[in-house]
Amino acid sequence: MSDPSRRPGKVTPLTHVMTGIYYVHIALATVLIGAWGLVFQVLPKGRAGVHRTAGIWTQHLLDMARVYLGLRYELRGTPPEGDCIVAAKHQSFSTF
Repeated sequence: MSDPSRRPGKVTPLTHVMTGIYYVHIALATVLIGAWGLVFQVLPKGRAGVHRTAGIWTQHLLDMARVYLGLRYELRGTPPEGDCIVAAKHQSFSTF
């Protein structure tokens, strides 16, 4: 990694606390968005409602990961239109 600004920060006790809070947030968001999606999206709109609910849930969790954990992500390219397999490249950091 040549760019020091892209390196992870030091792991502190606050990091563990924020991670725990984020996990609780994930659970609550899953229940609330799932219930909302089932009633207002999936039942009346079917498959399109499932996709809309999943998109809202995913975007919310990514936004909250930025807030709680300082996560940054980058999307490159154009999503495919038809049936396909998506292979996501990821980068992880070791703090040891």
